[in-house]
Amino acid sequence: MIIPTSSQLRYLGKPASIDDMVGDDVESRVARPQDYDRIVAVIDDWWGRPVRASLPRLFLDHFWATSRVTDDEYGLAAFLVAFVSPSAPELAYLHFVGVRPDRRRSGLAESLYGEFLTYASSVGCRQARAVTASGNEGSIRFHQRLGFDRQRTHAELQRRRAGNGDLRPLAGDHDQNRFDRVCEAAGMISIDDFLYYVDNALDAMVRIVSELGDDLANRRLDVPGANSPFAILTHCLGVMEYWGGEIVAGRAIVRDRSAEFRATGSVAELAHRAERARRQLRADIAAIDPFGPPRGSPRAMDSTLPLARTQGGALLHIYEELAQHRGQLEITRDVLRRLS
Repeated sequence: MIIPTSSQLRYLGKPASIDDMVGDDVESRVARPQDYDRIVAVIDDWWGRPVRASLPRLFLDHFWATSRVTDDEYGLAAFLVAFVSPSAPELAYLHFVGVRPDRRRSGLAESLYGEFLTYASSVGCRQARAVTASGNEGSIRFHQRLGFDRQRTHAELQRRRAGNGDLRPLAGDHDQNRFDRVCEAAGMISIDDFLYYVDNALDAMVRIVSELGDDLANRRLDVPGANSPFAILTHCLGVMEYWGGEIVAGRAIVRDRSAEFRATGSVAELAHRAERARRQLRADIAAIDPFGPPRGSPRAMDSTLPLARTQGGALLHIYEELAQHRGQLEITRDVLRRLS
């Protein structure tokens, strides 16, 4: 999975217990459906404005098992409503957290987040998401302190488009700050690090076909299913363009996969194409949402596989193809040289 270097996040790991953080006068437990009435009875007062409508009863009816409440001697002290997305099992969503005003800055909210995120990580979640109202600077700072990365709001995206001369309205009408957090423990890698491995494989393949020259690079071994070095590299460039350009970036790509394996031509021109493909891939994945669905339409035969379920899966497939075909190219080179 890939995230931009500028958005690299940390994973806080297993949090301290409630007792360690805020003292032994509180009790934290899994929420129950009947806790809903206790929560909605106080949240408007805790927030100082009407917010009850943002927490319908269905959240405690259906997601109580992953939500938590904390009590002290005066009653409800804090609560967290959160769940693992049924539609995207790698995504954890923290919908609502509240702390009684006299208990704020005691570590309760941080501990509730930590308990849930530890659970979410243990069941395979690789990203956590939360939203908070624009202008709620305290909540923004809280999420950023916990390692969440702030995403652009609807209004900010609209202003950016208007600044570029695009006055078409964006779909939706919400204007909340969305926060994403990714666990390093789940195998996150920066775009720059990913491209390091891509460049390494691509450089090696370009070097091989260049050393072979036009004659040997366009020659096939006399065995069933063999491909020429020229065709192997051409196929890899097709992989980069389709999976990076269409599946990740959403550009419409017209690809003739079978023609890639029949390709012949000038090694010098192929090397130039490889350089262009390298630059295009960097541009295509610059705005990647690693756990987001493909922006393009994968083939039906690929749609249920990990390589086509997420944009990050598509990038792993790109490297998978480059790595295995680099090995194929090295073996083909060695045999062609021995036979020539």
